[in-house]
Amino acid sequence: DEKSASAVDLDGALVINSFSKYFSMTGWRIGWLVLPKNDASLSGAIERLQQNLFINAPHVSQIAAAASFDDVESTLEGHVAVYDQNRKTVLDALAKMGVDPDHIAPCRGAFYVYVDLGAHGVTDAPALCHKLLADTGVAITPGVDFEFDESIGKRRVR
Repeated sequence: DEKSASAVDLDGALVINSFSKYFSMTGWRIGWLVLPKNDASLSGAIERLQQNLFINAPHVSQIAAAASFDDVESTLEGHVAVYDQNRKTVLDALAKMGVDPDHIAPCRGAFYVYVDLGAHGVTDAPALCHKLLADTGVAITPGVDFEFDESIGKRRVR
């Protein structure tokens, strides 16, 4: 259970995140941006962009978002535990289906699994995704949304 690297630890990195993803506040349309320390020119440029591109989120959303930082450690530890269990469940199911672990992208630190099902005859991932949703109510995403080479994406799902 090795800790995943964080973009914040990289020199010059910009980190953009949302409360929708980070705190499961779906639909709130509020987020944050972390800039490299001591870069006044970048800070000013970002401030000018923000002033011209975005309208503020509703006040109540801002209050609730700020309050979510009050107990951030236990909240996020709970999310990590749930995501870890879900990931293990999916990986176990793929193993039972006979999916070769070499056809599964490393998913340490992610809450999703990206798998190549070409060896199982999948050549049209979008069609598979639509069928799975229609037949079972389970939603997965076709790899064509993540690959430059569509032929690779047509056999992969997330």
